[in-house]
Amino acid sequence: MVATALAAPAPVLGQGVSAQGTGALFGATPFGEGTDEGTESGDRAGEWVLAPRLTLGETISDNFALAPPGEEEWDLISQITPGIRVERDGTRTQAYLDYQAQSLFYVRNPESDGVFHQLEANGTGELWRNHLFLDGAASYTQQLISPLGAVPESNLVPTANRTDVATYELSPYYVQRLGSFADARARYTYNRVDYETQSLSDTESNGVSASLDSGERYDDLGWRASYSREEERLEDWPDRTFERASGELSHRLGSKTEVFGMYGYEDNDYETDPTGDATGGDLSSDFWEAGMRYSPTPRTFLEGAYGERYFGNTWRANLEHSTRQTNWQVGYSETIETESQLQADTLNMRLTDPSGNTITDEEGNPILLEVPFSLQVQDVFLRKRWNADVTADTGKSQFRLSGYQESRDYQRTGLEEEGYGAGTGWTWRIAPRTRAITRLSWDHHDLAFQGDRKDDVWRFGVRLARELRRQLTTSVDYQYLRRDSNQSSAEYRQNSVTLLLRKVF
Repeated sequence: MVATALAAPAPVLGQGVSAQGTGALFGATPFGEGTDEGTESGDRAGEWVLAPRLTLGETISDNFALAPPGEEEWDLISQITPGIRVERDGTRTQAYLDYQAQSLFYVRNPESDGVFHQLEANGTGELWRNHLFLDGAASYTQQLISPLGAVPESNLVPTANRTDVATYELSPYYVQRLGSFADARARYTYNRVDYETQSLSDTESNGVSASLDSGERYDDLGWRASYSREEERLEDWPDRTFERASGELSHRLGSKTEVFGMYGYEDNDYETDPTGDATGGDLSSDFWEAGMRYSPTPRTFLEGAYGERYFGNTWRANLEHSTRQTNWQVGYSETIETESQLQADTLNMRLTDPSGNTITDEEGNPILLEVPFSLQVQDVFLRKRWNADVTADTGKSQFRLSGYQESRDYQRTGLEEEGYGAGTGWTWRIAPRTRAITRLSWDHHDLAFQGDRKDDVWRFGVRLARELRRQLTTSVDYQYLRRDSNQSSAEYRQNSVTLLLRKVF
């Protein structure tokens, strides 16, 4: 499973809220779980595609609100979800929009009835052929607020631990080829994140970047010069600035190996002192990195680098390998992040299979990479992450196994958290129109700031899905959700069964 966007998937420390009636593994559907059975086979490049749909569902749950043991209450939940997909893939413009309104009705607890709006849109336009382009993206979805409260797998669980989130991004960029000497690129990016809840600060950012990359005349020797600056403005937190300039040289050692080195200077300004005094001088320094890329075969790629930044020594690594039926990936990274940056990185990101086909959920909607669920504080944090992923596709069966470990050190509040986990998903195509999906995952979350609280979340699910006729699908899904904790009030168990019927018009 890969992501068609700027960054690799980063499902960490649990996950966000899925709009569907059943949860997703690591914030995304296991490889092969979705299909394109509900899409239109007659779509033609350059034409507008308009696809209305309607999804009807019934869910019965023995603990609909994720109450602690002994306080469980069952309920029957109906959902009516109209939606529409608009898409165009032209030579100079590409556009995608998907909207749905998920209406939920509770038989025993009608005060929990509600409507959840979900939107995902992105597009690219070529304003001046081969030179000036415009990227745009927007999303509206639901997101969990804190790992301390109930962490449901979907909107079907009524909870105050959830908020609507709207994200917008607009980014024009200019490309200029300077003969065989170099390729130049300049980009401006505006991004805004709005939360419905008052406990999280809305964020607005402006960023500029420019780069000059060596052209065709340089064969074994490559070079790159780059500059970037990003300013973040928050309603209830001090503003931040991230600025850096660097130069990079690379040299090929034969056809399989390349060595590279980078040197630059970064000038950052964000608050680290709890008293409120900014310590920007400690956040600015020169930095360097040296590493190697090795590709012994067209199907194998290895990259590793070691360096130093203002927060200490740092290193990163990535290994990718593929065979006819499998894809393998292992990676490690150390980066400085903010929650709003992670929000922005998930825009435009849809999960695809190794062939580039969009993976959809049980309702036929594209699976989006969600912002990793953690503390959701607007602090700057040092993020260290290991991840491993393997997928296999035999034609009739598709399999995925994933694992991760991540720690976050928050710079202003001094909070620390750590998470690790693993998951697997298996899809078996029983017949041309029938498939069975099994999924299992486990996540561990250390919340040292909350009385040394430790949580373990287990998820198990099995689904049987069938295409009744063209663009008419149905599925029945069983899911078990469990959270164990060293604080008994945070524990819960839930069994649920969901029946869905979906029609694309």
